[in-house]
Amino acid sequence: MKAFSLSRYGSSRLFLKNPFFANVGNSAIQEVAVAVKHYNASKGVVVATSFFTKPAIELARSNGVDLINRSKLEKLIHRYL
Repeated sequence: MKAFSLSRYGSSRLFLKNPFFANVGNSAIQEVAVAVKHYNASKGVVVATSFFTKPAIELARSNGVDLINRSKLEKLIHRYL
């Protein structure tokens, strides 16, 4: 997984992208949740070219981490390209 951050108008967001096809589990969510606190980011987002496990979705909800799975990513690409 590769992490990067974006800052805009004083608000920073930390992204973690998954370039693989396996479903994303808790570890990616944990990485982002910890990094958001450590780097004082305003939001954490995990972008996957696949999908998320149910436990990962629950963990993301409880930690305020946004998830973008394959379906959402395809919609965003079609919407903005």
